[in-house]
Amino acid sequence: MDKITVGEYTAMVFRCERAEESAVIYIHTAAEECEEIFNASGKCATLVCISGIDWNRDMSPWAAKRAFKGGEDFAGGGPDYLARLTSEIIPAVEKFLGFTPAQRGIAGYSLGGLFALWSVFNTDAFNLAASASGSLWFDGWTEYIAADEPKSKLCGIYISVGDKEKNARDQRMRMVEENSRITAQRLSAKFELNEGNHFKDAPLRMGRAIEHISGVIKNEG
Repeated sequence: MDKITVGEYTAMVFRCERAEESAVIYIHTAAEECEEIFNASGKCATLVCISGIDWNRDMSPWAAKRAFKGGEDFAGGGPDYLARLTSEIIPAVEKFLGFTPAQRGIAGYSLGGLFALWSVFNTDAFNLAASASGSLWFDGWTEYIAADEPKSKLCGIYISVGDKEKNARDQRMRMVEENSRITAQRLSAKFELNEGNHFKDAPLRMGRAIEHISGVIKNEG
């Protein structure tokens, strides 16, 4: 594993074998889970885990009210962060790698999953995308994707959610499974319903997501 610092952000690079022939997947997740995710994916792609994220700011596509009592409102800093990701972080990482990948993906869990799917509507930098237990209950999400189109042709896209997540106390969060299904249909994505709540087996779910979009698991519709 190598580390690259770009401003306040750190990119941890887990290089797979035959890296130049494989996908490079950018993921926003807890730093301590990165190696476990890489192993769970079967090391099928080069994984770039980005930390230093202000989650409620950087991962929210637009401003929205907070999800939890005592928490922070979502600041809607996604557009600013996406600009830095595509203009600063990705070029620095791929300069370090020494090649531009034929397939570049973005993936994430929870708010990171929301950001990953929103990103493909706002940049052509990615042709792969995955969301595991993504925050697709976010205010205005289904209306947004109904009114817009992805910026590039997606070669692989995967969405999963836990089968107990729809039982959340928060009324908005109860929409997560329905909205995930709507999103999967809208994007012609592979959809999977996993056992458990939002917090069960997160690294394993992300590993499965990366396997799918990297072409190890073929699209089953």
